[in-house]
Amino acid sequence: MLARVTSFKLKPNSREETVAIVDTIIPIVKNLDGMISISATYNDDTDSGVVTAIYRDQQSMDAAAVASKESFGLLGPLMTGPPEQEVHDIIMHVTGK
Repeated sequence: MLARVTSFKLKPNSREETVAIVDTIIPIVKNLDGMISISATYNDDTDSGVVTAIYRDQQSMDAAAVASKESFGLLGPLMTGPPEQEVHDIIMHVTGK
């Protein structure tokens, strides 16, 4: 399993607009083949966010790259700069009951 971790900085006080855009993205990413989970966070104090997407394998992550780029494109007008991405190998993935 692999994780794509994307961090981004947003214009001040853009939480509501960000959440509205993320809500439109959910149906798109929910159906990505090989996507195990996606979490999006937002920090009101720093107007920043992190999206962590976990994929079954490299092929699944590569296939999702177009949807990922398009999704972040929707957030573009709210961002103060380009998002930063890193890819990590999953060494532990635990879900609750």
